[in-house]
Amino acid sequence: MEEEEAREQEQKKMRALASNSLNHAALCLKKLGRLNIAIDAFKEVLALQEHVFGEGSLRVASTLNSLGLLYNSRLRRSRRLREDPAEIEKLREIAIAKGTENDGDHWVEDEEKDFDQAESCFLQALSIHTHEINDSNADPQGMMLILGNVSKFYLQHDHASEAKTFCLHLLEVQEEELGNVHEDIADTYLLLAKVCKKTKDVGEGEEYIHRALEMAKKIFGESSSKVQEIETQLLSYPG
Repeated sequence: MEEEEAREQEQKKMRALASNSLNHAALCLKKLGRLNIAIDAFKEVLALQEHVFGEGSLRVASTLNSLGLLYNSRLRRSRRLREDPAEIEKLREIAIAKGTENDGDHWVEDEEKDFDQAESCFLQALSIHTHEINDSNADPQGMMLILGNVSKFYLQHDHASEAKTFCLHLLEVQEEELGNVHEDIADTYLLLAKVCKKTKDVGEGEEYIHRALEMAKKIFGESSSKVQEIETQLLSYPG
């Protein structure tokens, strides 16, 4: 029995090492813009992590977040290619020169499917963090990262109502974890202003920019470049 348990632990260890190596390779592929292969690699990482650490582990949540970002990157690339067919030919020529023409990085993918996949990954990752929130293993930094990513994802694809819901959730977590004055909170106010621009709630959006401005003055000083940047945004809002 002990020998069997030792063998099982060794197998888990080997799978964890394989997961780490594959995760590194997937990150390299992502940086190179090889989105299709990177997505496949991260899916393999996810399967290994679920087997070794369990489906509800924070490592799985981190990989789900990475997959969500990749699906969104591919979705945005497909949209760009669809709008500019000349770009497809340009990328195809580059792929042929590199010998990677079968990797599909110059193809227009199923945008609706990629949207659904990205959304599902982000929401699964958040579900894991929400489950762990009262646990000693809770990772508020990871949760804030995913909340920011899913908020921007919805905003990019004109789902303003969902974007606002997650932005406000992000703000709530930030204020609890970071205090009432923090650079990240100022950035979330500016993100909320962009959401309000989409929903045509201009007055509310201006209020968020004012809050960001006052916070930036406290953090960086009134003559800082950050304050000047926010003042410019306020003058041109909603633009």
